[in-house]
Amino acid sequence: MTTSLDPIRSANLSDQVYESVRNALVEGKYEPGQRLTIAGLANELGVSGTPVREAIFRLVTERALEMKAATEIRVPEMTPNQFREIQRIGILLQGEAAEVAAQIISSEQLRSLEGIQEQLVTVAEEDLTRATSLNRQFHFEIMVAADMPMILATVEATYAMKGPVLKLYLQETHMQEKFEQVHHEAILEGLRTGDGMKARQAMESDVGSCDDVINWILKRQQATEAA
Repeated sequence: MTTSLDPIRSANLSDQVYESVRNALVEGKYEPGQRLTIAGLANELGVSGTPVREAIFRLVTERALEMKAATEIRVPEMTPNQFREIQRIGILLQGEAAEVAAQIISSEQLRSLEGIQEQLVTVAEEDLTRATSLNRQFHFEIMVAADMPMILATVEATYAMKGPVLKLYLQETHMQEKFEQVHHEAILEGLRTGDGMKARQAMESDVGSCDDVINWILKRQQATEAA
């Protein structure tokens, strides 16, 4: 299965390979359980095996990939408890970022978020891939507005972990409507008015609305064990 990764052309190859593969994970271009090979990634990206190997080791350390042997690199399957923990991290960290952002967000950053939300409303029921990307951008820009790069880096790592299973869930259940517009609108209202608690609570509700995903993961896990 190819993912059409962009070839790497300049210096600092290991970092670029890392970003490319991690972005592919975040975007759900790989499926849970899918096997990856260093040779295959190197060929697709147009680089040698060394930077790919270094990038893979970083992603394994971050639990975005798993390596059981030198040639056994896979996208991890995810259990309900693992997904629940990842969402809990998101609730805590993104809620904090939203509250802080409400106090310091610039008018330019706010207009950017409003523009992202307008686009998301337009494409939510028609273009799943675009909607998912815009939803992610909305969340990431709030952390940027909060000027919390460590929180952003941590949350980005969790998106790489959950990206494959979340994309598969949305595809199999056709759940474009899972992008809860009411939460985003409440977040924006909190940011506009400087109401940090409102922004936090709306963000926590948005990130925490994942029971359907967890139930789907559980059924998928049970079906695999029964096979």
